[in-house]
Amino acid sequence: MSKDWYLPSKPQIKTSGFERDEFLDYAEDYFIENLETTFLGEPVVLYQDGTLDESTAIHTKANVWGSTPVRDTQFMIRHLITRRGQSKHGNYVKYQDKIWLITEPPGDNQIYEHAWIQLCNYAIKYINHNGEIVEYPCWFGDETRFSPGEKETRYLVIPNVHLLMLLPKNEDTLRLKRGNRFIIDDPDRVKHDVPMVYQITKTNPTERSNRSESIFKYSILESPYNPATDNAELMIADYYNNKKNYSLDIITPESVEIQQGRTFSIQLDTRINNKPVTEAVELESENVDIASVESSGVITAVGLGETRINILFGYIEKAINVKVVPAKSRFQDTANISFAGSPTIRAGSTKVFIAVFFDKEGNEMNDTAMWSIDDMPSFLTMQIQDSQTMVLRCGSGVSYIGSKFTLSLNGKGLSSDSIEITVVGLT
Repeated sequence: MSKDWYLPSKPQIKTSGFERDEFLDYAEDYFIENLETTFLGEPVVLYQDGTLDESTAIHTKANVWGSTPVRDTQFMIRHLITRRGQSKHGNYVKYQDKIWLITEPPGDNQIYEHAWIQLCNYAIKYINHNGEIVEYPCWFGDETRFSPGEKETRYLVIPNVHLLMLLPKNEDTLRLKRGNRFIIDDPDRVKHDVPMVYQITKTNPTERSNRSESIFKYSILESPYNPATDNAELMIADYYNNKKNYSLDIITPESVEIQQGRTFSIQLDTRINNKPVTEAVELESENVDIASVESSGVITAVGLGETRINILFGYIEKAINVKVVPAKSRFQDTANISFAGSPTIRAGSTKVFIAVFFDKEGNEMNDTAMWSIDDMPSFLTMQIQDSQTMVLRCGSGVSYIGSKFTLSLNGKGLSSDSIEITVVGLT
């Protein structure tokens, strides 16, 4: 006998609540509920962007099962079942206080995601491009059956023993290349013996993709330990070659007062391993509505108030306090010292200052400028060009750098202005 009588008709399907999309939503919700409320779900931490940054990590529950050793006990693979959109290829997973790597792109059946995770059995340490010591869990193991990428030959030979190292893709590992060296050894053993050092001989180009998530595979071979370059105590190879000592000194005042609408140029002395450098300095204003800053170091006073300009150079952070005050009113007899750039003068150079005078109505007027510097230093020379223009020359001595003095302007009437000037270096 036919059972068609109990099957829903097509019109009923459209309104039954069991269309395909509604069923999948129900199934996904049911899966999530099981993770959160039953023994199927266990606590995990799903890290993002190939790092161990806790600020972006997802603390949730997942289903982890299987325990598959491959070739040796160091190569452990398990299944990771998570809610959709949480697991990404190349990210770290913390499960049962161990760090794992998602080594394959997860599959999605529209109810949950399934991924393979591989146990990290070591953590490498090295100095990154910013001069910081970084540490990343990795997996490495015997991959002798593959070519190490060191030599090519048309003859069949027994290959050298070499290892394969797996790392996630992030801003640090992205810069690793052939020749980079690492100490990969038991920390307790190196206290009594020469540590084992390995270097990258080949990178897997198929894994160095443009995808935001990826695993990098590096072939590595043993490399001799060199006490002149390697630091066994810190477990960092090429430590003494790659170590970067940053120094950051602010030449201009660390607290400045700028009239609204004016600019001020920050002068910095930035060095790596005591060598002057000008790149890699990051400047940021905490409130651009009060003061903005350009990459060149020029601060523009925008609105009244106080803010900070943060300076980041390598691992050093400093700040300049900025107070923006009202511009001088031009509805009284007043004078204004006009000049290019910031209130600084470079040692061994000249700078032009121009006097501008205003009457009580704010109209520009003619007057005779009288320039003066209290306790004028011997390394300064004034040259008057005309009734409003003065050229100031500064001596070239290194000892003059950092000196400050006040330049004053007076007209024949009551108008006046003054400004503090700092001597800066050529770099």
